[in-house]
Amino acid sequence: MRSLVENRPESGDFFTVDFLHALFRNHPSDTFFLWTTGEYDLPKEYIFDEYHNTRTIHTDISSKDLEWYTDWFSAIFVDDMVETECMKKGMMPWVGKFDVLLTCSPRPLLCEENCLLVHILNHLNPLRFPENISHPNKYYSIKRYKKTFDSAGLIITPSLFLAQECQYFCAVPSEKILSLSAAIAQELLPPQEIDPLWNSLPEYYFFVHVIDEIGMQIAIKAFELWKSKNPEANWEMIIEEPQKGVLWQWYEKRKHVHILSPLSEDHHMQVLSRAAVYIELASYDPVGISLLTAMRFELPCISSSYGSFIEIGDTESMMFFDPTSAVELYEKMNILSLNEPLRSEYAQKAAMRSRLLQWNWDEIATQCMKKIEEYNESK
Repeated sequence: MRSLVENRPESGDFFTVDFLHALFRNHPSDTFFLWTTGEYDLPKEYIFDEYHNTRTIHTDISSKDLEWYTDWFSAIFVDDMVETECMKKGMMPWVGKFDVLLTCSPRPLLCEENCLLVHILNHLNPLRFPENISHPNKYYSIKRYKKTFDSAGLIITPSLFLAQECQYFCAVPSEKILSLSAAIAQELLPPQEIDPLWNSLPEYYFFVHVIDEIGMQIAIKAFELWKSKNPEANWEMIIEEPQKGVLWQWYEKRKHVHILSPLSEDHHMQVLSRAAVYIELASYDPVGISLLTAMRFELPCISSSYGSFIEIGDTESMMFFDPTSAVELYEKMNILSLNEPLRSEYAQKAAMRSRLLQWNWDEIATQCMKKIEEYNESK
């Protein structure tokens, strides 16, 4: 479960600690065991002591050893390993059995036939590259994913887009996939106090989310086109880059363009909350948390039409564009920046849409458990 709760949603892990809280509080009659492995225990915030129906257990086994057991000794079932650990610590009776195993590991796992294996799929990004391009994590390959999906009884994805990718890359039957959504906290409020560091932010600026250098180039080219057409406008562009300062040195001399290294959660929210327009330039995102967050902050949005974004927004609440076209982005920027009533309309509609039930953690957790129960009853 470690990868289930440790990473930020932008990394693709849409079932974060918020999902687990929703799962535990909405199903008090079920007992949940959180199993972790490795050299270190989980941080205290992931212990969930406030719930009477949770049990946390850690196995001091290295990733290398776990790989050895699961890859070479395929007769060893993961649920058996966890049951033994739980019984040793008196967490469950010796005759106890698990009904469901939830995992988001890319490693193919096996469990006993009477235990439903539910695989939580966060992304298939590595599979979008040619096979001859090696990926730093050897677990990400079509062969391993197919093996993982074959062993799972149910596969959960955060979008229809990712569900379709499952079918395209790995020929997963549609009846085996449950497409939910990602979510953000219900009360996501702008920071009440602004850090003095951001007092010098421009009065009007486009705040841009990019994931690579190509996206940054598209954003800057579109802004330069916009600025050439509107030389007197006092708008500027702020780009939060993903490279920890690597790209900043290439573009630091661009006039009216500010490149920020990856911000902390709090600083990101502060800069986001003061933006005039949010631009989502990611070319691949199966989750869409970044766009959903901007919508909740009541920002008018211009979004990439790739990935899951068209599921999160609609043409009544925002503008879409081809993220490979600087000219198309410029056109959307020009329309929205020069029309304040339209910006206000989009902002209000985006905020209302972000509060729909489908982006509520409690609803997502309820749908997940309902599907699991239906699957078990049909067996």
